[in-house]
Formats: sequence, structure tokens, C-alpha cells
Amino acid sequence: MKLSFKIIYFIIFVLPISAFSQNTNINVFINCQVAKCYNDYLKTELSLFNFVRDQGQADVIVMLTATGTGAGGRKYQIFFNGYNNFSNRNDTLTFSLKQDATDDQARKNLLNAVSIGLFKYIDDPNI
Repeated sequence: MKLSFKIIYFIIFVLPISAFSQNTNINVFINCQVAKCYNDYLKTELSLFNFVRDQGQADVIVMLTATGTGAGGRKYQIFFNGYNNFSNRNDTLTFSLKQDATDDQARKNLLNAVSIGLFKYIDDPNI
């Protein structure tokens, strides 16, 4: 139930912002050495952010992990660590996929979770 509310929130608030804005100037580094993170897909769909290759240049570091569940599915944890102007902003989001989830379902769920997590940095009044 929580995820469906977040998806609706994403559609109502995040998509309109990304459609009318060029860039947020927020540098994001994605660390996903363990999990399958669909890095190119995320970078393409989240063009609102600057994706950097050097962790030292990042305003937000997104770390993805995935572990197996007892039912054969996967549980993703996404850690958001803020730096520079966002040094006091850290968050963690999780979601699970069933054993029979397709790559497309995994990719879309991952995009939604990362979008929701990064939106909190756009909405920060301190920048």
C-alpha cells in the first residue's frame, strides 16, 4: 500500500517538475556493485539530475543493495547519503519483488524508489 501511494505522489509531483525543468544541478553518484541496478536506465529516466563518475563530486550518493527473500524474490535497499548542502539528509527506502518479477518490473520499481528518494533533495528549502 505504501508503494502505491509513493507512485501516485511521484506521478503527481515529480513528473511535472521534470517535464518543465532543465536540471536541478544536484550531482548524484550511483553505487550498485552488488545489486543489478539498471544504471543506464536510471540515468536516462532521471535526466533532471547530474550523474557524476567521481564520488567526491556528488551531492547525493545512492547505494543499492539486493538480497534474496525466503520466497525466492529480492529485497532492494536504497540508501541516500547527502553531502555538501545536503550533509544532514540521509534516508533509506526498501521494496521487494516477487520471484516471478520480470526485469521490466524490477527496473520500474527501482526507478520509482530512486525518484522518490531523490525528490526529497529537490524539495529541500536549504538550497
